[in-house]
Amino acid sequence: MSVLAADDRAYLTAGRRTRYALGLPEAPLIVLNDADTYGCMWACDVPDGWDSPEVTTPSDRRQGGHGSYLGESTYEERVLAFEGTVTAPTPAALDDAYRRLLRALLGQLSSFLRYTHLDETPAAMGLWVRPTGKPRWRVLDDRVADFSFTLVAEDPIKTGSAAVYGPVRLPTVGGEGGYPMGASGAVMPWTSAGGTIAVTVVTVPNAGDEDSHAIYTVTGPVPRPRIQLGRGPYVALNTDLGALDVWVVDTAAGTSTVNGVNRYDAWGAGSTFPLIPAGGDEVRLRSATGGTDQAAGLTVTTAPSWK
Repeated sequence: MSVLAADDRAYLTAGRRTRYALGLPEAPLIVLNDADTYGCMWACDVPDGWDSPEVTTPSDRRQGGHGSYLGESTYEERVLAFEGTVTAPTPAALDDAYRRLLRALLGQLSSFLRYTHLDETPAAMGLWVRPTGKPRWRVLDDRVADFSFTLVAEDPIKTGSAAVYGPVRLPTVGGEGGYPMGASGAVMPWTSAGGTIAVTVVTVPNAGDEDSHAIYTVTGPVPRPRIQLGRGPYVALNTDLGALDVWVVDTAAGTSTVNGVNRYDAWGAGSTFPLIPAGGDEVRLRSATGGTDQAAGLTVTTAPSWK
């Protein structure tokens, strides 16, 4: 880091490189702006379209007056355009680099590819994308080539690493926070003052600036279960879950299944697909008929989200 004087001010400047990963960040297929294990250096500019998605606002012309009536604004799919250069130690390594790029982009056309900015702050943000075609590859000499390709994210919201929160238990007959005594004594976990405390609420974080999708998984037994976010949205099931039943609510897919079967017929009145708001929220598991079985539980799988 160096300090440069200009006029009566001082500026701090520091070189920074952001790596872009194709594939899961923990095991990427290609990392741009880095040297790989084959001795190839992949250099790439920030892809066009990464800063923010396009916005569409539908409108209807006002009748007999100026202007129009504006509808709800929505983000379009996000299109990322990449341009870069790869330098290889040998001509054979350059040919192999092209084959690796093809495999990374076109190896699984039927599924989504994870794209991540590994060094982005505040977290490693990424998108689920698909390629629009094979990459362009132009050989400059026997060890250097230019490349370009385009990726499309149907969901334009950037996400971080997913995490699982919970399990959250039902409150007991003794009030929220305690396990009842059983024949063999109190159930774990213990508290410092004796007895036990059931985890009946979990704070699910969201460090981003957009609401996050989530997968809520409830294991029975729970009579008429309800998933509650803070004092706001909830989703309820107008049927009982048995000891071996599993209820899964996937907000991104828009599904509510019990043991893998869609159960919209049991969708509770007033239910929504509750997203985790920016800043996070508390999540609870409840029973409409007073279930307290501590074998039941709720887990929440989600990731922070950004525009």
